Amino acid sequence: MGVVEQIEELFMDWAKDDCFAKTGELGQFVPDGIVNYEMFETAERKVLFVLRDPHDKDNKYGKRGICDEVLYSHNSGRTWNPIAIWARALLNDLSSFNSINTLGKEEILKCLKRVAIMNLKKASGGSSAQKVQEYTERHANRIFKEIQLINPDIIIACGHDVYNLLVENVFGLEMNSVTKKVILNEKMKNYGHIIDVSKAIKTDTPTFLVHYRHPNRCTVSGNYETHYNNMKEIRKEIDRMILL
Repeated sequence: MGVVEQIEELFMDWAKDDCFAKTGELGQFVPDGIVNYEMFETAERKVLFVLRDPHDKDNKYGKRGICDEVLYSHNSGRTWNPIAIWARALLNDLSSFNSINTLGKEEILKCLKRVAIMNLKKASGGSSAQKVQEYTERHANRIFKEIQLINPDIIIACGHDVYNLLVENVFGLEMNSVTKKVILNEKMKNYGHIIDVSKAIKTDTPTFLVHYRHPNRCTVSGNYETHYNNMKEIRKEIDRMILL
C-alpha cells in the first residue's frame, strides 16, 4: 500500500471516530496532507506546514479537504500565498525576492503542490485554542502517524500554539529539555527555533521542526520579503545541521 493510500486509510479510521461529539463540535472531518504526491516526492526537501485548524465555521470544505481547497479554490490568500512564498525559499529557489513578489496564480499553485499541509484539529466549525489543545491531546497518536507517513525533512509549525502542541503532545518532548537553535534577528527572537526531531519521529533521515509565525501574520504585516529571507536562512541552517 502506497503512502497516499495509507494516509487515506488513516483518515477513514479517524473520521469514523466520535471525535466531534467528544469535543462538542458539530462539523465534519476535513482531510489534509500531501497536496501533490509526485511533486512532493521529487522536491529537494520535503516540507510540511502545520496549522491549527481548518478555520471553517460554515463547513465549506466538506469532503474535498484542505488539499483540494488549495488546488481548486485558492480563496484564502492570507494563508496560502505566504506559504507559497515560504515554500519557494525553503525549496532552495535562489531567486531574489523582487522576482517572486508578483507571483501569478499558476506559480503560486506550483509552489503549493510541492509541499504538504496539515491541521492539528481536523474538525470544521468554530474553534478556540482550548478546543485545538483538547483535540490534539485526544488524537496525538493519529497526528503523529500522519506526520510519519508524510515523512517530511522540514516541519514548519505555524504559530506558538502549534509549536508547543507538537513538541509536548505529539512528539512527547519536555519543552525545557529541548535543545533549540535560534538563528533569526532580534525582532524575530521568539521564532526561528530549529529542533532535530528525528528520534522523536523514529526516522533514519534528519527531520527538523521549525517554530515560526502563522502565515496570516505575514499578510497583516505586509513584510513578505523579511519572511522570505528568514525562510532562506532557516533552510541554510538546516542544510548545515544535516552535514554535521
